Amino acid sequence: MEILGMLGSFIGVIPGIILYVVLTRINFYGSIAAIVMYYGAVGGYHFLIEKLKKKDYDEFQERKSRFNTITRENYSAFGMVFSTIPGIIGVYLAELINFILDLKANNPGVPIGKITSYAMENIFSSEYPYLVYGVISCGLIVFSAGVLVYQSWKMKKN
Repeated sequence: MEILGMLGSFIGVIPGIILYVVLTRINFYGSIAAIVMYYGAVGGYHFLIEKLKKKDYDEFQERKSRFNTITRENYSAFGMVFSTIPGIIGVYLAELINFILDLKANNPGVPIGKITSYAMENIFSSEYPYLVYGVISCGLIVFSAGVLVYQSWKMKKN
């Protein structure tokens, strides 16, 4: 089942990458799409696992009402940590695509292969302001760690 979650995590990042490239092409603040990529990865991981496997009611407690929470959840620390990785890769790929499109617009005579290799080498250099997305990715990692600690604490309490 973990492989299905990994696949869903990578599929969940794709809309965030497309959204990021579209937002930056129309000169809109695109870093919000980095958060969309992260939540797409987390949602994709859990969506495929939950929808494609048969729910074992021994794992879950039935809800007493609509507003009560489940005390034991089908929670996986691996899933939370792993879904951060496609989010970070998605931020990098989206920024790389955006950087390649910017370079291609400024240098129309240069072949796309040379532009791509140049962009991959220099995307995090100090002369380009793309390091902000590295900081956003680190923030997502810290958020993931916080969620892991909270969920572990909540599960130990119950």
